[in-house]
Amino acid sequence: MTPRTAALAIALTRTAFGAALLAAPRALGHSWIGEDADRPAARAVIQAVGARDIGIGAGGAIALTRGGDPKAWLAAGAAADVADCMITLGSFRHLPARGRFVALVFAVCAAYASVRTAAALSAAEQDRAADALVI
Repeated sequence: MTPRTAALAIALTRTAFGAALLAAPRALGHSWIGEDADRPAARAVIQAVGARDIGIGAGGAIALTRGGDPKAWLAAGAAADVADCMITLGSFRHLPARGRFVALVFAVCAAYASVRTAAALSAAEQDRAADALVI
């Protein structure tokens, strides 16, 4: 898989996950924050996280499909995921056991994938620049 293909997969996955949070905040929220997901205020926050992820994912996908550089969108996604980790850790004891671990694993893996993919894109750009100098 090329770095651009990986970046597109990350962007589309983030967009789909955001859409799911927006469409079904109660169902997805239960696995993350437990019964609090039944509260209207909690659902609003879950939907806001979904909207954030739609924006980041769609921005990255649009950049890629137009031949642009998705690294800033990958960085924004990684920053959001790290923030999600920190927030989850800050509320760790108040979250359902399964939900807190699932949220942490997803956020850590997503942040890692975004950073790793951005690094691979940079390396590929450097390789192309070096090839251009040789020719």
